[in-house]
Amino acid sequence: MRRIGRMLLLIQVWSLAAFGGGAAAAEEAAGAGAEAGAAREWSPADAELAVLSYLAEAQRADAWTAYAEAMARMRADAAVQARFGLASPDEAAQWDGLWASAAKERDAAKQAREAARARLAERMASVAPAALAGPAAGPAHGEAADGGATDDGGTAAASDGEAPAETGKNGGADAAGAPAARDAVPYPETLLQAGRAMRQACRQIEAEELLLKAGVGSTARLAEAHAGCLRAELAWIDVQAEGFAALLMGASESAGRPVPLPELLVLVRDREPALYDRWIRHLKADAACPSDAAAGAPATVRVSGGAKAERLTGCLIGIPGIRIDTPPQAIRTADGAVYLPLKPYAVALGMSLEWNGAERRIALKAGERELSVAPGSAAIAWSGGSHEMAHAVLTVNGQSFVPAEFFGFLFGLKLYWDDNVRAGWLLPASA
Repeated sequence: MRRIGRMLLLIQVWSLAAFGGGAAAAEEAAGAGAEAGAAREWSPADAELAVLSYLAEAQRADAWTAYAEAMARMRADAAVQARFGLASPDEAAQWDGLWASAAKERDAAKQAREAARARLAERMASVAPAALAGPAAGPAHGEAADGGATDDGGTAAASDGEAPAETGKNGGADAAGAPAARDAVPYPETLLQAGRAMRQACRQIEAEELLLKAGVGSTARLAEAHAGCLRAELAWIDVQAEGFAALLMGASESAGRPVPLPELLVLVRDREPALYDRWIRHLKADAACPSDAAAGAPATVRVSGGAKAERLTGCLIGIPGIRIDTPPQAIRTADGAVYLPLKPYAVALGMSLEWNGAERRIALKAGERELSVAPGSAAIAWSGGSHEMAHAVLTVNGQSFVPAEFFGFLFGLKLYWDDNVRAGWLLPASA
């Protein structure tokens, strides 16, 4: 029976290795496709899908890491048993092979995650300057900037920079009168089914551990339970990638319209909080989060004109895939508008800045494109046109701060801020 159990275990691991190899091959093909298309200009929709791809690969890397750690523990137990004559050396050697196979797949999954991160950075870095191709074509930019979605639980996904009152996850009204995401878009049932199947498969691990402690189980069955949990989790992640991509592109029958990425985060937060926590953890990995990010009351700051505002405590607002050099904390004014420091974010998005003292304006350049803003003014001006923002540029301790609408109008990036986790991002939003 023990020999049959070991054979079943080997079959389980070989099948998982084959699955991982297929995923690695798909990743390699995707990378080759990205290199072949390196010359193209990526769209906001490409950037949205790249964020989704990165989150999926990060979860796959987590799943394989957890499985490899489980195999390492079982390998160590087998080595101890072999040392005291409770298991044969051959059996211990088989566990060495199983752990080595799992570790190889774990490393491949981590490489796939880093490749997805690199593709995300490429798309974001290309989308931002490309969005400046013609700001005079205002309607397209205006539609992207003004179509922000907000949720009903302390999370702002509005590109005009207005954040709702802190009402908690389950209560309150939408800040801009927009429908709550969970009411506007039905959550795909296939995602919920795959999540339930994954949780059911993973509960088998605990059951087999209890049987093993009681002396009526076996390490082979426990290893099979770990393998089954891994398969179910990888299948769940695949369903996520397919289902959420369909929502982003408007190809989902349940939505009937493209769902912008900020709204998708709200939808996931409301329907699958555990998955939302996974996403936030991986997004936070690229953001600067002080150790005391969730502590303390917001500090009051004075802005130009004597008005008062408060600094947003928590993580610095990030841009997925793009590193920002230690910007000051964003601020929120009394009317709920969120402002970000202009220079570090504009530079991170590929723009250069120059102060025009004679006209008291800030000139911003990206390639051959040039525009300008002025402290105290709500206008974004360029040769032949201008756009009036809802809020004026502010000066805080000698630094210029712009409303989040600035990045929505120019780059199609919408602000997403969640007061409950004290973190936010400028996210690509094509819809």
